[in-house]
Amino acid sequence: MYSRNVEEGIRAVEAGDTLLGLHHFEQIPQAEMSALELSYYAYCLACEHNETRRALDLAGEALNRDRNHPLVYLNVGRIYHISGGRRQAIDNFRMGIRIQRHPLLLRHLEKVAPRRSLLLPFCRRSNPLNVLAGKVMAKFF
Repeated sequence: MYSRNVEEGIRAVEAGDTLLGLHHFEQIPQAEMSALELSYYAYCLACEHNETRRALDLAGEALNRDRNHPLVYLNVGRIYHISGGRRQAIDNFRMGIRIQRHPLLLRHLEKVAPRRSLLLPFCRRSNPLNVLAGKVMAKFF
């Protein structure tokens, strides 16, 4: 019954129109929302009405409903990023990536926390020398 609103709401949010997304998600009773729908609704509230406290509460409820959907973590991370919680945003993006390497999660993580250049460019990023050098440099810089 509400699947059309959900699809159009998600499409609008991912196209950058959170106001239209909010309109679609407001058509669905909150008690009937899935975790994913609730997280998108919370993100729209944070963007459009600057209700970050309420949005974080709704996002926490969404996580309680389903901790295995990567896009729920994406929206929780987005809300934290809007509210100034950069570290929490990064942590949520990474938790979502552990579940699935979703392109939206990877894109947002790169935007919030871009990777530094390689210390040893002739070695791969996964090479133990680069990993160790990166950890040592992170402690000092």
